[in-house]
Amino acid sequence: MPDEPPALFDLDEPPTPPNTESENERAPSKQLSDWLTSLVRGNQNGPLADLRRPKARTVPGMIAASFSGPDATRDERDVYRQIAFLFAIYHRGSTRDKAMPGLGTMGAACTRIGTAAGRGRKNEGAVRIMHRLLASSRRIPWRHLQHAVERLRSCDAAAPNWQRLADDLTAWLTDPDPIADQWGADFFTPTYTSNKTKTTENGAAK
Repeated sequence: MPDEPPALFDLDEPPTPPNTESENERAPSKQLSDWLTSLVRGNQNGPLADLRRPKARTVPGMIAASFSGPDATRDERDVYRQIAFLFAIYHRGSTRDKAMPGLGTMGAACTRIGTAAGRGRKNEGAVRIMHRLLASSRRIPWRHLQHAVERLRSCDAAAPNWQRLADDLTAWLTDPDPIADQWGADFFTPTYTSNKTKTTENGAAK
C-alpha cells in the first residue's frame, strides 16, 4: 500500500502548527511544498492529475485556500494553485524516489537546462527562457515558467526549490524587480572553479 498523504481536502482550515516549529516550518509555502512532495512519495497519481488542470478551480482551489490562509488575496491564492500545477507538470510520471523539494531559485534552476554540449548560459534555449522570464513587467510570466519547468523535466534536471518559488512569486505580486534581479544574477553570474580561479565564458582561466 502506498504511503498516505496528509488529508488536505478534509481540512476546513490549516492546522495550527506547534509553537516549537520554526517560522520556516510554519510558512504556508513550506506546507505546500511538503504536501506536494508527499503526493509523489505516496504515488498519489489521481490528485497529481487533478493538479494538472489549473483552470478547474476544485482541487487546486482548495489547496490554495488551505495553504494561503484566510487573509490571502485572490492573487496569492492563484500563485499557490499555479505552483501546484507546475509541480504536477514536472512530476508527471515520476516515481517516489524523484520526490524532491527542488534546488535554488528559478534562475539557478535554468542553469541546468541543456545538454552535455552546453547548459545554462552556454545553451541558447536556456538563455532565451531567462530573457523571457526577466522581460516580464508586473505580471508573473506563468507561460514562460511552465516552459522552463517542462524543459527541466525533459533534461532530467532538478527543479527549482518549490517553497522558494512560491515565496518568490508571492513577492513578485508587489515588487517583481528584486526577484527578477536575483534570478538574473543566479543565471548570468560567471561561475568559479573549485580552486576559486575565475573562469571566462569559454572556460579559460583568468
